[in-house]
Amino acid sequence: MQINYRVQTHEYNYLVLTSQVLNKLNENAIEKGYNRSLLRGLFLENFEKGVEDSEKTDRVILDGIPIQCTLAMPHYHKAGKLTMPHVRACFQIPTITVAELSEMQSKNVAFEGYKSLE
Repeated sequence: MQINYRVQTHEYNYLVLTSQVLNKLNENAIEKGYNRSLLRGLFLENFEKGVEDSEKTDRVILDGIPIQCTLAMPHYHKAGKLTMPHVRACFQIPTITVAELSEMQSKNVAFEGYKSLE
């Protein structure tokens, strides 16, 4: 069986997802041992539950703002060995500092109050 794959034209190379979906995808990547994953502390839902010190970050993903994913390039190797085609992607993720998150949660302020939004 032959499988052909190519990256489509730019109109089809993006998707938008929530932080909850990205968190689930990240958990799958960690379980499967992929070499590209995010620290669990980056996700607000994990941060609020508590994570190990090695998983903590100084920024968290801001819930409520969509995350944009652009499929960047087809890739055919895993750890230097030829494998099934897959796609590398670039994500635009809205984050704020943990310090500002704590400050704003105590004031109960909406998105426009975040100065460290990236």
